[in-house]
Amino acid sequence: MGHHTRVGSYVTLSPAANVAGCVQIGDGAYVGMGATVIDRRTVGPGALVAAGAVVVRDVPAAVRVQGVPARSVEHLGARVPRDGAALLR
Repeated sequence: MGHHTRVGSYVTLSPAANVAGCVQIGDGAYVGMGATVIDRRTVGPGALVAAGAVVVRDVPAAVRVQGVPARSVEHLGARVPRDGAALLR
């Protein structure tokens, strides 16, 4: 996981996911409560994975995804704060 990354409560990061392992989460990304990131997927820097989303494809940088399966709903561009949390307020 990258610097300034936040992961919400009850998040699943695939079987046996770890910092050096199968799931990569970029700097400043946010993974919401109850989200699932399937094995061998990447969540790009500054991306936001909505609560309950199921990520089955890589998530590009600075994009908000939601749903089952997760789909891109918004490009966040330069609005992404370092900690990602301001997007949820």
